[in-house]
Amino acid sequence: MKQATKASTIIFLVIILFVIGSFLSLRKIKRFSEREVNSFISCVAAGLPVLESFPRKCTDTEGKVYIEEVTPPTNAITNPKVHVYFPTPGTTVSTPIAFSGEARGSWFFEGSFPVEVRNITGKTIAKSNAVTRDEWITEEFVSFEGDILLLPQTPSGPLFLVLKKDNSSGDPTKDEEVIVPVNYVGVRSPR
Repeated sequence: MKQATKASTIIFLVIILFVIGSFLSLRKIKRFSEREVNSFISCVAAGLPVLESFPRKCTDTEGKVYIEEVTPPTNAITNPKVHVYFPTPGTTVSTPIAFSGEARGSWFFEGSFPVEVRNITGKTIAKSNAVTRDEWITEEFVSFEGDILLLPQTPSGPLFLVLKKDNSSGDPTKDEEVIVPVNYVGVRSPR
């Protein structure tokens, strides 16, 4: 009889511990699901869906979108309209010169804007375009990339990569540009 009482007591204690554990787990799950979402980081922490774009975006249960804050590389050129991530000022480059970053949609026309390379005297020695694959009709930042090919006889030394707002109006008062000083070392050797 003592054995049966002891076994019943143990079973009763196990059931009580199971009920208490379940209650605490449910409280923790409820508290996690009610977590306040007010930023990209808290949205991700809450396990909500993340759109793999640049920058990434997370949408909460009410449809509000939170955009990841992207930190530009050290020495990147950033201003209110253009962020140039590569090349950074003083970078050693060879031809073709690759460039990337993001610009406000107002810098683009038909998904591109002009890019030039100028020599130390300010003479334009090469032209190309920055292009985007993203929707450019926006006031938000849009990623861009491109490259610009220099002639083989271009001498080594300081050059200026110039990103120019596409000013389809032709009004010179609306011209804008961002200048990135680089150190040119010649033709890139094939790998």
